Amino acid sequence: MSTTNKTGSNPVKGAIQQYLTKRSEEDAMFATTFTKPNKSIDECYAYILGEMRKRGNAVAATEEEVYGLAVHYYDEDDIKVSKVSGVATCVRSAAKVELTEEEKAKAREQAIAAYRQQCIDEERAKEKKRNAKQTAEAPFSPSLFTEDMLAQ
Repeated sequence: MSTTNKTGSNPVKGAIQQYLTKRSEEDAMFATTFTKPNKSIDECYAYILGEMRKRGNAVAATEEEVYGLAVHYYDEDDIKVSKVSGVATCVRSAAKVELTEEEKAKAREQAIAAYRQQCIDEERAKEKKRNAKQTAEAPFSPSLFTEDMLAQ
């Protein structure tokens, strides 16, 4: 039964499990689907990751999309789930982060320093390109010694 699977320390899997459990409590029709013995939260999670991987390497999805895929996994009996490796998940918190004035000042200083360094690096690259272009375009200017060498 899917409700007995453990989600471990994975907050995404836990959120999906919680959503599905709540939905099964509110929707009798889904409750029957949710208790299918051949379905599990682990396989559901793998299915969602596989579907996201089909979209690309770095994908963002809304909660509604993720939950929709989870419900689809439980609704359909012929879904094939392939193992997905090397996938990292990230959960964005809805909690607002407040910085102290000191933290804001430090972040501003770091941003200014990073921008200055970026400008310096860009100017160095432009200077290097100009010097290379001037060297390539410099005409051959003979010297006194060049004529002597050509005569020999």
